[in-house]
Amino acid sequence: KQWYQRRVRGAEINSMQLNADKFNLLQHGVHETLKDSYILPSGEILNASATVKDLGILIDPDLAWRTHIVTITKKASNMAAWVLRTFATREREHILLLYKTYVRPNLEYI
Repeated sequence: KQWYQRRVRGAEINSMQLNADKFNLLQHGVHETLKDSYILPSGEILNASATVKDLGILIDPDLAWRTHIVTITKKASNMAAWVLRTFATREREHILLLYKTYVRPNLEYI
């Protein structure tokens, strides 16, 4: 809470407005009593999010990357299905080139 309040004060000092739509609240831990909602300067209540995307990575409340891994593998699987559905050739060189071009970058990037 103190971190957030310092950011709000810093924004007020510099005559900046904080965009409430860009805030995500990720709370973790076993004590539910410690998990408070935050109140934004506009009076809007900020509730906890199920997952938060930070620097391109999806993070769960238990600080695991399960959601991120499922999303990436689903995207790569869909791309592999598209390649097999779109291109009639099954020659090794062509399939390997298509895999390296369309599927593998989804798995390697983040």
